[in-house]
Parts: sequence; structure tokens; C-alpha cells
Amino acid sequence: MKTKVKSTPIIESEGIESSIMSMDNKGRDMATYFLRDKIYSNKIKAVVREYVCNAVDEHNKYDVDRPVEVALTATEDNETIFSVRDFALGLSDDGVRKIFGMYFKSTKSDTNDSIGGFGVGSKAGHAYTDTFNIISHYDGVKTSYSCMLGAGDHGVPVGHIYKLDECPTDETGIEINLLVSSEDRNTNGWGSPKKDADSFKTEILSFVQYAHSPIKAKIYSSEYCTPAPIKSVEFDGFTISLVDKFTEKSTHYNGEKYDKALVDAGVANAAIKMGDVVYDDLSYKHGIYPYDNKTVTITAPVGSFDIPISRENLEDTERNNRTRDRLEKALYGAISQDIEKFRTLSLTELLDKHNGDGLSDFKKNKGDLFQYGMAYVFGDTFDMMKSILGATPDDCLEEVKDLTKDSKTGKPILVTIPNNRASDTWKKKLIQYCTENNVKYMGIEEQSAYPQEITDVFHILKHKSTLKFKKAVGKTTRAAIYYSGEKYDTLSSLEFHNFLRKRNSLSEAKTMEEAKKQNEALAENCDDGKTLKEFVLSSEKGGRVYNQVSSFFIASKNLLKELKEIGIMQPSNDNAIHVRREKIKESNTRKNETESYVERYCDMPFINTRTKNLIRKNNEKVWKLVELFKAMKEENSLRAKIIKEFHTDQYYFRDCHTLPRADWRRILKLK
Repeated sequence: MKTKVKSTPIIESEGIESSIMSMDNKGRDMATYFLRDKIYSNKIKAVVREYVCNAVDEHNKYDVDRPVEVALTATEDNETIFSVRDFALGLSDDGVRKIFGMYFKSTKSDTNDSIGGFGVGSKAGHAYTDTFNIISHYDGVKTSYSCMLGAGDHGVPVGHIYKLDECPTDETGIEINLLVSSEDRNTNGWGSPKKDADSFKTEILSFVQYAHSPIKAKIYSSEYCTPAPIKSVEFDGFTISLVDKFTEKSTHYNGEKYDKALVDAGVANAAIKMGDVVYDDLSYKHGIYPYDNKTVTITAPVGSFDIPISRENLEDTERNNRTRDRLEKALYGAISQDIEKFRTLSLTELLDKHNGDGLSDFKKNKGDLFQYGMAYVFGDTFDMMKSILGATPDDCLEEVKDLTKDSKTGKPILVTIPNNRASDTWKKKLIQYCTENNVKYMGIEEQSAYPQEITDVFHILKHKSTLKFKKAVGKTTRAAIYYSGEKYDTLSSLEFHNFLRKRNSLSEAKTMEEAKKQNEALAENCDDGKTLKEFVLSSEKGGRVYNQVSSFFIASKNLLKELKEIGIMQPSNDNAIHVRREKIKESNTRKNETESYVERYCDMPFINTRTKNLIRKNNEKVWKLVELFKAMKEENSLRAKIIKEFHTDQYYFRDCHTLPRADWRRILKLK
């Protein structure tokens, strides 16, 4: 990549002495030490990135059409070798010594056809280890070199390149390899330490997974190749691609198999790339969802971002900020094109499509790059739909074409519903009004003004001026209903009865007389204690008496009186529903106690087999034994004292099950 170095001419006055600002030999040694050892925060990642990038650049330079190869190979000594191999022209002896031995000596500093240009990345092996190897296949000769650190004259280790051997070859290209440490370490500064071989594997797969140049990764016996884009689009000079992640088969806790991503490369969002290197990521707006085990990459032209010598990230420069803004606009421009095919429904069509499906935005529209929620696709139109459906009771949901129309405008009518604590009350009134007047209205949340998209289609009426009710025949009380101490609703006795019936999946009543018969049937036939409890009111406003009454409390004496007439009241002997529930509770308690006694007494060795069989056949017979032991323990006798030691109460027998039957017979004969 072209390195941006400015040189400003100096105009000197005559007779002024000058000197050049530079470094002495020790300073140069120190500079090379910092360049190879201190500029990388993750040295394993740097080794993978620098050598794979250099290999890719060589292939691009010489139009090599086979993949670069990067590998982790196990040796016979159970060690691991990391290697990168390109198949370009290779380097002469002089080229090896200049490229790998001289800092800021690079073949890339005058072109944007490749990334780099600082002459630092080729020495990245020394950021990780003291020794790495170079094998150059050039002009029919294979030459091996070893790059070693040490033997500095100024107290700082310096790099040395040793030529080891050479032999004829018909291959071309460069291989870099090094021995992976067997130590466990923490390369990122967070998480648990792990073996370097595992870290190399992660970094190799992370790089190859997000690259676009052909690369083959050989991780021991497994191979991974740069995934081909599923979809790519060009937008404002940026390439936006959907690609597969590398996966492996895994198993959920419930035994189900699924594909698990091997690595995420630290990118949970869209990956920002220049060349084959991921430098940053871009988060998605709400309503944009990635596909499982796929990711979106955005590749910027080489040279469009400023990067530091380490190539680890993007520099915080004004130029980079401008490029990033362009890149973000390009992504959302591509997304706008991607979702255009879904924007086919008008407000009325959207209402009719969703008025039975709830307000969920979980429906995903599957595009070429992402999946999109309904809210993101339809924007304000979706919000208008939610405003209407959210304010409309289920009983009033209709197709727009079936709604009652205003006589003057001919538009279907929406009735405003206040967006406050009274909204539920007005929704009930809307249902009542539509039923009484045989009309079909839907609601809409009350607003100071309505979008034109709504007013063009609908005629809007105010709830207070619209919902005028017929006078009820006879006197009906409506009062506050409290639930667990908080006001729940304002209902009549019949409305509350039907609310409880609906809550328990029971049929509703049309009249008070029918409601009374329904509650009488509950008191006679219902065996579900949980349902019965719902129809018994709490006597306390702020609390709940568990297992006895529901959490509903009513303070109005008139409403309590009307509810009592149909069988809903507080716990008392007059409340048939409460009485039946208490009997069911007693029956269940007796049944549970009986089963417990049967299990315990049949475990006693002193009880003969015939008695145990009788008890199992008729569980109620166990109570004879229970009463017998209870009576004996109340005696003023020696056997009572002994029995109490072994048989502490009706539920627990201590160690009596260990006494043989003969001993128990002796105890029972005592006086």
C-alpha cells in the first residue's frame, strides 16, 4: 500500500551549520527490537496475518491461480509446526536478506495493489519466537534459511539470517515456518489460558473465514478453504458479501444436533475489511437479523483507510471517519435495495394480513444479505398498523373492507382509544357499543394528529362523542375490581363473572340467571380446586391467602351483593363453591395421608403379609393401624414408653423397621 511520506524543502541562509537527526547503532538495534516485539498486542494473530497477507500479495503480483497454503502440522515428537506457503516467484539470496533482514525495505510501498509497505510484517515471526525459517524456491534452487535473534553488540538482541543449505527444485515460491510453543498462555489478556496451537488454529480459521483471496488452511487432518460468497453486491466502490462461517457438528443439552460456528473472529456484526484483513465491524440497526452461521463482510478498496504499522486496526483519523461514513451508507444503501421487494403492502393490506397474528415483529423477510423484521421493512406504516391493532379489542378485529363506513366520507371508521390507564375500559366499551348497535368499528391510539396515510384511508371518530350507550334495563352496579392490591378493572357483576369464566376456559353467560346456574353447576360438579378458588373472593384488598381464595377483591357492597346472588362471594359456609373446594381439599389431604401411611406401614417387618395385602387392596384399612398406635402411645404403660421411642409420631417411624416381628410382639404384650 502506498505509504504517505511528505518531504518539505528547506531554504537555508548562508553560514548556518546543520546536522541530520538520526540514530546511532544502539538506537537502530532498539528501534528494530520495538518494531518486532512491541507493536503487536496479539502476537500469534500478527504472525498469521502478516505471513498470509504477504503470501496473498505475492500471488496477486504474479497472477498465481492456486491457493496460498497455511498449515498446522503435527511432528513425530508431538510438536506443532505453523507454516505459510506461496507459489509465486520466490526470492533470490539477496532478496531474502533485504526483505527479511531490513526494516522499511518493502516491495509494496509504491502501490495500492497490496496491503503493507512498511517492511515490518516479514519480521513478525520474531514477535512470537526467537527462530523462524524461510524456504525460498527460486530459479531452480531451493534454499533454506534460519532467522534467529540474539548476539547483539549493544545489549539488545538483533536478528541474524543464516543460510543453511540448498538443492535443485522445479518449484517456486516462499515458505515460512516456525515451531509452536507447547505452553499455555493468554494471548488476548482475557478469558482462560489455552495452548498456543489452539490459538494458532483460531487465528488461522478466523483469517481464512473472512478472506476473499483463495487460501487453503490445513489444520492437522482437516482442510478449510476460503468460502465463496453466497451473494456479493458493489455499492459506491465497496464490496458487500454474504459468506458462510466455518462450522462443526455439536449437540444441544437435549440431544439435538446442530451446526456450531468454529470461530467468530471477534466479529458479531458486519466485518469491515481492506484486502483480506478484518479491521473493524459495523453493528446492525434494530430489525436487521443475520442468518445463522453466516456473516456479512464489507470490503473497502486498498488504500482507502489509514492503518498503523501493526495492521491491527484502523487509525482514528478524519480520513478514516469519512471512509467509514461512506462505507456505512453503502451498506444501508445495499440493504434498502435488498428489502425493496418486500415493500409491497399498503397500510390496509398490512392490517388485513396481521390482524389475526398479533403485533409480533418476529416474522422475518429473507433477503439476499440479511433477514428483516416487519418494522424495519415497513417503518412508519408498521407503527401505524400497531397503533390500530393495539387499540382494537380482539372481538372488534375485522377486514378493513368489512368495517362500517362513514355516511359522508365513505371511509371505514376508526374510534380513538386513550393511551392511558383507561384504555382497557374504553376497549370494553367499544365492544359493547359495536354489539348493541350492530356496527363494525376498529380502534386507534389517541394522538394529537394522525399521519396522512391513515386519514387518506380511514374516518376517525372521538371515543367520547361516539360511544353513546343505550340505557340499561334495571339497575346494574359497576365497581372497581382489585387484583393483589392493585386496581384491575371496573366491571359489572355479569362482566366479572364472564371474565372469570373466560379466564378458566369456561363458557360465558348472557344473563345473571344463566350465571347463577353456571355457578351452581360448579359447586355441584367441579373437581378442580384451582378453578373453584377463582370464584371465591378475597376478604383482604392488599394480600392473597394462598390455597384458599383468589387474589380478586371487591369493596363495593352493592357489587358484592349482586355477585352473592349468583354464587360468587368471600369464604363462608354459605358459599357453595367454597364449601365444595374445602371438601375437595380435605379429600385430597386424606388421600395423600392414606397413601403415605400405606407406604410406611407396609415397610414395617412386624406387620404380617396378610395385613399388608389387605391394606394395599383397601388403603382406608391402614387407618386402623394408625389409630391403634395412637391409642397405645396415649396409655400410661411400659409399652407406650417404648413405642414412643421408636414411633415418634404418626408420620415418622425412626428405626422401628429394623426391629424383628418377634421383638414387636413382646413389646405389644407389655403392660
